[in-house]
Amino acid sequence: MKKFALVLFAFICFAFAQDKNANRIIEKIKANYDIINDYSVEIKGKVDFPDAVIPELKAKIFFKKPDKFKVESDNFMIIPRQSIKFYPDILNEKDYSSLILGEVEIDNLKHFIIKLISNNPEVEEVVTIWVNSENFTIRKMNLIGSRIGKVEIEFFYKFFDGKYWLPEKMTATFEASKILFPRMRRFDKNQKENSGQVQEGKILIQYYNYQVNRGLEDKIFEKKK
Repeated sequence: MKKFALVLFAFICFAFAQDKNANRIIEKIKANYDIINDYSVEIKGKVDFPDAVIPELKAKIFFKKPDKFKVESDNFMIIPRQSIKFYPDILNEKDYSSLILGEVEIDNLKHFIIKLISNNPEVEEVVTIWVNSENFTIRKMNLIGSRIGKVEIEFFYKFFDGKYWLPEKMTATFEASKILFPRMRRFDKNQKENSGQVQEGKILIQYYNYQVNRGLEDKIFEKKK
């Protein structure tokens, strides 16, 4: 019994230490974005999804702290929001748990693997991030939830204006079902039966013409009547 208690105590101490280490890494991630009060950026995107012909996507994204976010486009389809936001919403929550799962090399650089779980029972999304150990940017992100399915994202960064680490390219794979895309390649009698099946799509987005900390006005984010 005493041996079991010692093992349990050691496990609790290890988990606590891991949580503290994860928190330190997350604070460094946040520090990258704390200096960004607002930004706008133009994007071009390509989507590959079974049975759909989707034209090149063009949009302009606006963001302002704490949570104002807008996509301005005539043809921008609905895709996982995290794919173009490059910062997991869970990091803005006050109550979540974090744990380091391990380390891995990506592009010859050490990356920390951290799992993030909200302590709010109504939030069932689980997020895993791969964090660059040198500049503390999120290199990869994996999101799983009943609403969004499974989304896997990779970011490729550039150092802008000698101050800001921001993505210049993003690739993502996502699972989706019951989605209607324009310009369907084909339609047959089995389409309705198969519409509930999960299918995998891919997205490639390139970011350009960043404008950071230019003092975006709130009216930009107001919905048009």
